[in-house]
Amino acid sequence: TAESLATGQRLHLTIRQPLMIYGDGDRLVQVMIILLDNAVRHTAPGDTVDLMIDAASAKDGKLLCARIQVVDGGEGIPPEHLPHLFDRFYRIEGSRSRLAGGSGLGLAIALAIVRGHNGWIEVESPEGKGTHISVWLPILESPEGAAEEVPIPPGYRDRPEPAGTD
Repeated sequence: TAESLATGQRLHLTIRQPLMIYGDGDRLVQVMIILLDNAVRHTAPGDTVDLMIDAASAKDGKLLCARIQVVDGGEGIPPEHLPHLFDRFYRIEGSRSRLAGGSGLGLAIALAIVRGHNGWIEVESPEGKGTHISVWLPILESPEGAAEEVPIPPGYRDRPEPAGTD
């Protein structure tokens, strides 16, 4: 699906291990399309956009998660814009304006979907060096647990969100 978004960019998918998460597959695909669409629009033709999927421990080391990373080789995002990326209708001027496409709703929708799956999103974007977005979602430890909701530790949902996700 994402290949149709590319206009000369190379899309590279790496799945380091098969994972199962409890969630709405259509909505989670929507998140990936939103992130890939943004990455492609801000990556020059000939450059690469990577989508990587693996399991990793959350920074607190207690919750095993699916980590879905989208990494582009674009211009990066100026630091003053990072706290507002997920605000509805927020667009960065210049190459990230409405003229380049988008209504400023995509990242807000992606964040709402991810939060609805007990996950969160982190953004790293050193200006001039591309953007690295990580989506963290709780995973099932075995396929037998596919029909059960993943328990989230008490207070985990109430933790402060990382910069750029409010």
